[in-house]
Amino acid sequence: MPPHTELSSLPISELRVRAQGRAPEAGRDPYVGMTIRFFSIYLTKAFLRARTTPLQVTVASVILFLAGIALFAWNQLTLSLCGIALIYVSTLLDGCNGELARLLHYRPEVGSRYIEPVSHDIQYGLMFIPLAIGAYAATGSVLVIYVAFIATVSKLLNRFFIMRYDYVLATEQKNVDTEGEAVIRYNPNVGFLHKAYRYVNRNFFSSVGLIVPLLVCTLFGRVDIFIWLFAAVYSAFALAHFYKEFNHIRSIDVPLT
Repeated sequence: MPPHTELSSLPISELRVRAQGRAPEAGRDPYVGMTIRFFSIYLTKAFLRARTTPLQVTVASVILFLAGIALFAWNQLTLSLCGIALIYVSTLLDGCNGELARLLHYRPEVGSRYIEPVSHDIQYGLMFIPLAIGAYAATGSVLVIYVAFIATVSKLLNRFFIMRYDYVLATEQKNVDTEGEAVIRYNPNVGFLHKAYRYVNRNFFSSVGLIVPLLVCTLFGRVDIFIWLFAAVYSAFALAHFYKEFNHIRSIDVPLT
């Protein structure tokens, strides 16, 4: 029996254990992520029946996200709310691709180390263009265009700093997976500021959590505040990460002899 057919015949409870129990964020999902996990497994079961690949789901997720965020350019409440709905569905699909990959035993380092981060890099690289267009139409202030640029750069820089540093740290600690890929293990024993950063980032500014502040700002007709908030928060995050990582790199950048 093909794996898709065999897996699609399993009950939802069993699929949850197999697909979600080994997820990197298992037990640490943000608030919106908890709703994603509840619904995504039903879509995952449908994708198994349709023999859909994780990559196909990822592509659909990115397209829906960009389509949703593009609706903000018209600066109309109804379209913006429809955009948020599309973004939520794209996050559902983002949960499904990992579930499919785990169920069908796709190579984990390909999805987690390339496909997943690249899909989010594309989203973050483009999302502030329509948001800035809509915010400019609402406020008439060209300043929001520059702030959107800062938000984009700071978010991407923060991601790049973390990825580069994680690889160095994983290699230094000799943490590798079964394919020899360097990985960084989740460390729950961190200080208060680090825990606060994780909480704020995951629940309000991650690809899943950003739906919350974006929805609130949209309902009040102030998407420009969302852009300002995102720019300020991620500028601070990027600077803090760079400062911490640079100091550590400097301490270990010594001759091997």
